[in-house]
Amino acid sequence: MIATFMSILLIASLMSGCRPATQETPPVDTNGSAAAERVVREYFNCWNGKNVAEMERRMTPDRTGITWELDKLEYVNLISINARESSEENKKVFDVVFDIRFKNGDGGGSGLKDGKLT
Repeated sequence: MIATFMSILLIASLMSGCRPATQETPPVDTNGSAAAERVVREYFNCWNGKNVAEMERRMTPDRTGITWELDKLEYVNLISINARESSEENKKVFDVVFDIRFKNGDGGGSGLKDGKLT
Protein backbone atom coordinates (compact mmCIF):
# COMPACT_ATOMS: atom_id res chain seq x y z
CA MET A 1 0.00 0.00 0.00
CA ILE A 2 2.75 2.46 0.93
CA ALA A 3 4.72 1.41 -2.16
CA THR A 4 1.69 2.13 -4.38
CA PHE A 5 1.19 5.53 -2.77
CA MET A 6 4.92 6.36 -3.18
CA SER A 7 4.77 5.29 -6.84
CA ILE A 8 1.77 7.53 -7.51
CA LEU A 9 3.46 10.43 -5.70
CA LEU A 10 6.67 9.89 -7.69
CA ILE A 11 4.81 9.76 -11.02
CA ALA A 12 2.81 12.90 -10.15
CA SER A 13 6.00 14.71 -9.17
CA LEU A 14 7.76 13.74 -12.38
CA MET A 15 4.81 14.78 -14.52
CA SER A 16 4.52 18.17 -12.87
CA GLY A 17 8.18 18.84 -13.56
CA CYS A 18 7.87 17.90 -17.24
CA ARG A 19 5.46 20.58 -18.36
CA PRO A 20 6.63 22.65 -21.29
CA ALA A 21 7.91 26.06 -20.28
CA THR A 22 5.61 28.88 -21.27
CA GLN A 23 7.01 32.16 -22.41
CA GLU A 24 5.06 35.35 -22.61
CA THR A 25 5.30 37.00 -25.97
CA PRO A 26 6.57 40.54 -25.57
CA PRO A 27 4.31 43.23 -26.99
CA VAL A 28 5.04 44.19 -30.57
CA ASP A 29 6.30 47.74 -30.98
CA THR A 30 4.71 48.69 -34.27
CA ASN A 31 5.76 52.34 -34.21
CA GLY A 32 9.43 52.06 -33.22
CA SER A 33 9.13 53.69 -29.80
CA ALA A 34 11.26 51.02 -28.11
CA ALA A 35 14.10 51.57 -30.58
CA ALA A 36 13.83 55.35 -30.19
CA GLU A 37 13.81 55.05 -26.40
CA ARG A 38 16.93 52.86 -26.59
CA VAL A 39 18.70 55.67 -28.50
CA VAL A 40 17.80 58.12 -25.73
CA ARG A 41 19.09 55.72 -23.07
CA GLU A 42 22.33 55.19 -25.03
CA TYR A 43 22.73 58.95 -25.40
CA PHE A 44 22.57 59.48 -21.64
CA ASN A 45 25.04 56.62 -21.07
CA CYS A 46 27.44 58.30 -23.51
CA TRP A 47 26.92 61.69 -21.88
CA ASN A 48 27.64 60.27 -18.44
CA GLY A 49 30.70 58.50 -19.90
CA LYS A 50 31.82 61.80 -21.50
CA ASN A 51 31.97 60.17 -24.92
CA VAL A 52 31.17 63.02 -27.34
CA ALA A 53 31.66 60.96 -30.51
CA GLU A 54 29.06 58.41 -29.39
CA MET A 55 26.72 61.14 -28.11
CA GLU A 56 26.80 62.85 -31.50
CA ARG A 57 26.10 59.58 -33.31
CA ARG A 58 22.72 59.64 -31.55
CA MET A 59 21.87 63.26 -32.39
CA THR A 60 20.50 65.09 -35.39
CA PRO A 61 23.22 66.75 -37.53
CA ASP A 62 22.14 70.26 -36.50
CA ARG A 63 23.04 69.48 -32.86
CA THR A 64 26.59 68.19 -33.38
CA GLY A 65 29.75 70.21 -32.78
CA ILE A 66 28.50 71.70 -29.51
CA THR A 67 31.03 72.56 -26.81
CA TRP A 68 29.87 70.17 -24.12
CA GLU A 69 32.28 71.32 -21.36
CA LEU A 70 32.45 67.74 -20.13
CA ASP A 71 35.43 68.61 -17.96
CA LYS A 72 32.92 70.35 -15.64
CA LEU A 73 30.53 67.39 -15.55
CA GLU A 74 30.60 65.13 -12.52
CA TYR A 75 27.76 62.86 -13.66
CA VAL A 76 24.40 62.69 -15.40
CA ASN A 77 21.91 59.96 -14.50
CA LEU A 78 18.77 59.18 -16.44
CA ILE A 79 15.77 58.89 -14.11
CA SER A 80 12.83 58.32 -16.45
CA ILE A 81 11.68 58.40 -20.07
CA ASN A 82 8.04 58.84 -21.07
CA ALA A 83 6.91 58.82 -24.67
CA ARG A 84 4.40 61.43 -25.74
CA GLU A 85 2.48 62.16 -28.89
CA SER A 86 4.21 63.93 -31.75
CA SER A 87 2.41 66.02 -34.33
CA GLU A 88 5.07 65.11 -36.89
CA GLU A 89 5.05 61.82 -38.74
CA ASN A 90 8.08 59.55 -38.14
CA LYS A 91 9.19 61.57 -35.13
CA LYS A 92 9.36 60.20 -31.59
CA VAL A 93 9.12 62.60 -28.66
CA PHE A 94 10.04 61.78 -25.08
CA ASP A 95 9.88 63.63 -21.80
CA VAL A 96 13.13 62.81 -20.05
CA VAL A 97 13.94 63.39 -16.39
CA PHE A 98 17.58 63.27 -15.36
CA ASP A 99 19.83 64.23 -12.47
CA ILE A 100 22.98 66.15 -13.32
CA ARG A 101 25.91 67.25 -11.17
CA PHE A 102 28.79 69.52 -12.06
CA LYS A 103 32.11 69.79 -10.27
CA ASN A 104 31.36 73.40 -9.26
CA GLY A 105 27.57 73.18 -9.30
CA ASP A 106 27.39 74.97 -12.64
CA GLY A 107 27.59 73.72 -16.23
CA GLY A 108 29.22 76.91 -17.44
CA GLY A 109 28.11 77.89 -20.95
CA SER A 110 25.53 75.09 -21.08
CA GLY A 111 23.24 77.05 -18.76
CA LEU A 112 22.52 73.87 -16.78
CA LYS A 113 22.69 73.78 -13.01
CA ASP A 114 22.96 70.88 -10.58
CA GLY A 115 19.79 68.98 -9.90
CA LYS A 116 16.87 67.11 -11.35
CA LEU A 117 15.89 68.41 -14.78
CA THR A 118 13.25 67.59 -17.40
